[in-house]
Amino acid sequence: MIEKFNKRELTLLGAFLVLVAIAIHTLIAGSLSERSNNLKAEHRELMLQKVDAETLLEERDFWLKQHQWVQANQPQFVSDEEAEKDLLRLAESASAKSLKVNDRELFEIQHHQSQFVEAGMRLQISGTLENLVGWLHQIQDPRQFREVREFTLMPDQTDDTLVSCSLSLFRRYRPPS
Repeated sequence: MIEKFNKRELTLLGAFLVLVAIAIHTLIAGSLSERSNNLKAEHRELMLQKVDAETLLEERDFWLKQHQWVQANQPQFVSDEEAEKDLLRLAESASAKSLKVNDRELFEIQHHQSQFVEAGMRLQISGTLENLVGWLHQIQDPRQFREVREFTLMPDQTDDTLVSCSLSLFRRYRPPS
């Protein structure tokens, strides 16, 4: 069959076969390059995961001690009523520090699966800055598992010696056994 082609046809056939080979090579090379890039990205991700895992293993004893401390010190949730009483006692403790509680609103108690129970309230308080800071320092002892969120402090509009504060106060409890 090759004998039937003239020299010009053979040259065209050869050029065509070279172009087909180049096209196939380009497709394969592109596919392999993309696969190589994907593997490199996957390798980088795996190396990051390895570093994270090694770090966690190195910190294992620290986090186990933290967990044991939380289990030993976090107050046990008894009931919604007890948690609300605890929050109301905190609001009363502001009065003991010569602060005026202008408004308080209890939030719905949140049960976060088996992790913790969270009770909270919003308070609006006014008084001297010194008394407010002292009270905030007193109630935020880490061993009490209390947290202040959404804190806003403004000068009192009627008395320059006073400040007005709005805050959300939360306490976390161990879930009931």
